[in-house]
Amino acid sequence: MRYNNYHKHTHYSNIRTLDCVTKPEDYMKRAVELGHTTYFTTEHGYQGNIYEAQTLCDKYGLKPIYGVEAYYVDDMSDKSSRESSHIVLTALSGRGQRQINKIMSLANMEGFYYKPRIDLKCLLSINPKDVIITTACVAGRMFKEEWEDKFFIPVMEHFGNNFFLEVQAHNAPVQKMYNEKILNVHRKYGVMLIHANDSHYILPDDKKYRDLFLKAKGICYEN
Repeated sequence: MRYNNYHKHTHYSNIRTLDCVTKPEDYMKRAVELGHTTYFTTEHGYQGNIYEAQTLCDKYGLKPIYGVEAYYVDDMSDKSSRESSHIVLTALSGRGQRQINKIMSLANMEGFYYKPRIDLKCLLSINPKDVIITTACVAGRMFKEEWEDKFFIPVMEHFGNNFFLEVQAHNAPVQKMYNEKILNVHRKYGVMLIHANDSHYILPDDKKYRDLFLKAKGICYEN
């Protein structure tokens, strides 16, 4: 079974990382044009401006879905490295929203090291009936050192059918290799797939504006 989803990033993601120049209302206008019915608040390290999202969703007839693309480490008390992975959490209810708020508060108060970080203990404190977890993009925790024992198996066993392996359709070698590995894990463990799109701008012509913005921090994506 496969599900479709997307986690978009707006200028609010720039709170944590210079990443995007698109505003929430831009996405909503385009969502209506495409016949979509929902809008995700998902931002990097931040649950998004839920109040603005609700107001704009009411204006455009969309349903806001609350989530975060969080920064993940195995142990938030370990501050020996700046490295972290991405992971997507989506609330299924108000209870889920409050639980995400709680662990993101911990990420900022106890896990902050250059970025607000959650860890495995945080994930396992969540009621698996209230939140969906996906493995996120190629910057996720999968396939890094001891990924099965330290991340995948504990999360899979805890969240059950609310845990998804994420693939994306970016036409780049690293994404193709990652997708093949994800498919192998799906075949081995039976964890369901979600086809997602990590969106940072809307129309092809918008790419040039994001490229200029990324140059501010010395980043250039050739493809």
